[in-house]
Amino acid sequence: MKKLFILFLLCLPVFVLADTVNLQFSPDSQMAIGPNQSAKIIVKVSSPATETIYFLPTSTSITGQFTPFSTGKAGSYYISRGDSTKSFYYKDSTEGNFTIKISPNSAKGSSFISIEQGITVSFSASNNQSTDSGDSGQNSGSSNSDSNPSDDSSVHTGETSLSDYKKEALKIGAGRERLATVRTPIMFSASQNKKGKQTNYFTWSFGDGTSAIGAEVYHTYQFPGRYDVVLNGLIDGEEEAVARTTVLVTESNIKITAVDLSAGYVEITNNSDREQNLNNWGLRSGEKTYVFPLDTIISPQSSIKIPLKAVGLINQDVEEIILAYPDGGVASGASLQSGLNSPKLADLKKQLVKIKQQLAEKISEVPETRSQVPQDLVLGTTTPKNVVVLAKEPSWFEKIKNAIFK
Repeated sequence: MKKLFILFLLCLPVFVLADTVNLQFSPDSQMAIGPNQSAKIIVKVSSPATETIYFLPTSTSITGQFTPFSTGKAGSYYISRGDSTKSFYYKDSTEGNFTIKISPNSAKGSSFISIEQGITVSFSASNNQSTDSGDSGQNSGSSNSDSNPSDDSSVHTGETSLSDYKKEALKIGAGRERLATVRTPIMFSASQNKKGKQTNYFTWSFGDGTSAIGAEVYHTYQFPGRYDVVLNGLIDGEEEAVARTTVLVTESNIKITAVDLSAGYVEITNNSDREQNLNNWGLRSGEKTYVFPLDTIISPQSSIKIPLKAVGLINQDVEEIILAYPDGGVASGASLQSGLNSPKLADLKKQLVKIKQQLAEKISEVPETRSQVPQDLVLGTTTPKNVVVLAKEPSWFEKIKNAIFK
């Protein structure tokens, strides 16, 4: 009878009660974050998990986004066997009060209770949640092979790490601030951190009402002042960028101050308080013209001597030498014969012409005086005896007239 009872007990079905595992948020208080800020959320169990616990987080906000890693990489949500915590990240672009829900499950049939926690998304909210990469603190009690994978883990076949490619934004430059001289061209060159595969389009606005197109352009300012230059760049018709620079334009105030044929030089002086660049300026003597090379610079209140022989302008038949702007206009001049400044000499000639005109007008106003001599003497028909005809002393008007119109 005893044996039959034991056999009966062995034949009874065995019922195994599954463990109920409780999960909770840490901390379990209401969270608050700003729009598009990433909040770190931690889920934990009371003791290290005896099996891998999988879960799927959801939000009552349709714009809420979850990622298992701070870098935003995709992955699974689970607490590995032997661990007691798991962190993940949440962000939202919509303001409001929402609820985050965790629904866990396992492969071995353990039962779980879903958990919920409120979260507030607001522009005025302060987010004290850590957004540092990594899930520090989640591997509290185990270092075995079932621990959570790192952010760089992936099941792809190759040995190389996952790339984190981000498209680099277009950046351009309009160059440094510039110092320029009126009527003298300066060069502008665009710089860029990357080039378009098909097109690179640049437009310049020089601040004086003029513009140009191209990566490298020249411009000449006609008047002094401070000008803001704006560069707009467009590559492949889709990426745009803007850059600016400033140009300070000054009067030239450059003159020829001496010409020494015996020593063989012409002296050019910068009378301004800023350095001046003679780039593309010219020295003209007769039919010959010498153009100054790039960056021929004169310091403020200083002079330079240009060898006439070196620039090929020695010619004894030429009467003057001209310092010309790049556009051909005369900036200064001097006589090679007397050393007189050409503009001063021209001014003296103008004054002399004016004096001649004034004298001519005065002479025409003086009444004509006739000598009291016999009519026949005036006509030259007879010459009386004992009569000596003396030449009349000319008046001072006639003397000046004769001297001018000789």
